[in-house]
Amino acid sequence: MNQLKLILLLFSVSLIQSCSTEYLPIIEDSQNETVIIAEMEVGKDVSLSISSTYGVDEAALLPTDEDGEVRISNEQNQQLNKELRWVSNLNSWIQTSFKFFEGQEIVLNTDFTNLGLGKTTASCIVPPKGVITSKVDAKKQSVLGIDQYNFALEFSELPENNYYHLKPYILQNGEQLFLNVNSTEEGTFSLTHMAGILIDYTTTEGVNALDFTVFSKDLSNPSISEIHLDLKTVPKAYYDYHKSLTVQKETQQGPFDAPVPTSTNIEGGQGIFIAYQTSYDSIEVQ
Repeated sequence: MNQLKLILLLFSVSLIQSCSTEYLPIIEDSQNETVIIAEMEVGKDVSLSISSTYGVDEAALLPTDEDGEVRISNEQNQQLNKELRWVSNLNSWIQTSFKFFEGQEIVLNTDFTNLGLGKTTASCIVPPKGVITSKVDAKKQSVLGIDQYNFALEFSELPENNYYHLKPYILQNGEQLFLNVNSTEEGTFSLTHMAGILIDYTTTEGVNALDFTVFSKDLSNPSISEIHLDLKTVPKAYYDYHKSLTVQKETQQGPFDAPVPTSTNIEGGQGIFIAYQTSYDSIEVQ
């Protein structure tokens, strides 16, 4: 069996966050555009943030329902133009009755012409839920005084234009200590603006088994009995967007250098509009 080999380093939860909105994209100066961050999980309420691009000497606009409207549709569920409401204490637009399922298309439309932001539209297809189909318990060994854990996982195959985002972590004192993944293998991309690693099977020639080596550093309790695994199935727009954010974060240069463009699937604006599914698993440490 061909396998991908990865190295994971332990990071404190205070140093790396799993929420995509913790690291905001840098966007080239232009006329103000709507910026939408919408990553919607199947089975949960729709919640998204909306702001605007901004220049050096101005703050981003934060539209409310007094400034325009946001509507979402799912024709397969006969949910057309469902209006989202602005919740000020959450700084988010919310829709609690909107439902979406695997294979369905979701369409978003916004209109903030009163603020000079114009209209935007975006659409996405809800991906299938990927699962871990096989796993080998982690084995602990010490290398140069550092504990490391070796284990293997195998995943279900995904349809074209679907990807994985794997986030291994350890629970310590009730907190998630995420694992930072370093790899030079094709088809994997380590994220630095958020936890985990992106996996693109279109460039791994169908390989779906991965070998992991986990290095644990600076643990208050070095005895690890279980490694938790969050596995998101995400569309190409998610992969491209978060890859561009990490590249942008890692290559921030001087004021006279050209910025790294941020990938977007928002027509008439910036940001991301996607749906995803998550499966949860864990692996024991021998």
